[in-house]
Amino acid sequence: FYTVFGVETNAGAGHGNAPADASAKDGKKNRGEKNGSNRLQLFSHWQQVYEQLAAANPGNRQISVSDGSASVSSNHFGNMRGADRYKFNPRTGEITEAVLYKDSDNSGKIRGWIYSVHVGNWGGLLTRILWFLAALLGASLPLTGYYLWIKRLMRGK
Repeated sequence: FYTVFGVETNAGAGHGNAPADASAKDGKKNRGEKNGSNRLQLFSHWQQVYEQLAAANPGNRQISVSDGSASVSSNHFGNMRGADRYKFNPRTGEITEAVLYKDSDNSGKIRGWIYSVHVGNWGGLLTRILWFLAALLGASLPLTGYYLWIKRLMRGK
């Protein structure tokens, strides 16, 4: 698919075109706060970020907020992995960076389309049902073939 669409990929990229070492920041694993009041304050900032993104993106499918990042999935057919990604300061709740889906690189878009076609959710519930029926039919063909073969063997005796 990448060759057909003329998309360049990064050899060192991990899952989702993220850097292979994206789970570690500055060589250290991310650890939670030990103080309960700090956690409560962080979660209140998460709520603030969520409300800002919900107001700026009405009609979205899903908003995910995690430590320092958030994503807004739009409610459209096609690439179901397409999302706008935001980074924010967990201490203040201020959004510091926004990467919109329309501005993302082509390799990420193509990967999302390939995944959506693979799992059958590019057209909503109808295409998922059609993908399921096609897979069920494909899985039943070897069984019916063996059944007809054994039936023919038994009839010959």
